[in-house]
Parts: sequence; C-alpha cells; structure tokens
Amino acid sequence: MSGRTLFLIPARGGSKRIPGKNLRSLAGVPLVAWAGRIAAAAATPGDLIVCSTDDDEIATAASIWGIQVLTRPDALATDTATSTPWPGTASRSTSSRSSSRHRR
Repeated sequence: MSGRTLFLIPARGGSKRIPGKNLRSLAGVPLVAWAGRIAAAAATPGDLIVCSTDDDEIATAASIWGIQVLTRPDALATDTATSTPWPGTASRSTSSRSSSRHRR
C-alpha cells in the first residue's frame, strides 16, 4: 500500500450505551456517513476509505454513502474487543482493492 492512506472507520453494531449510534442521523446523515465524509475530505486519489463493521444495517448505510465495507470478524466485535488488532486485518483485506472516494 505504498503511497496510499487507508482510512478505517470502526462501526461496531453492538453499542450498549447508545444503541444504533452509528446509524443515528445528524442533519439527515447517519453518523457512519459523517465519518466517511470527513475521510473523503482528507483523502487523495488512490486512498481507501473502509468501514469495519459486524452489523448488516451499518454495512448497508456505509455502502449507500460510497464507503467500502469490511466485515469485522466476530472475535473483534465483542464488548471487550479493542481496536488494536483490526487495522492490520483491514490493511491485509484491502491491499488489493481499488480506491474508494465518495463525497456527498
């Protein structure tokens, strides 16, 4: 991935404090899409914007807003899982994919 930046958006579906928070609307746009918009504003040609999620509804919302989706393994989608291991998983999974930039 030399010369490219991988923007990773963690969006686990099992929030206990604010259920469904990644799908909550802010000014008519889901929170996960706001993260994608911010990444797109910082991205350059060839960069990847990827949402890592375990939730089908979040995956659908991210896709609608032009964000590539990487299904997060169950072991990395628990209440006690940290964010430390999944960037390596995402990097390996996206190394052969084409760029995804989308602005709305």
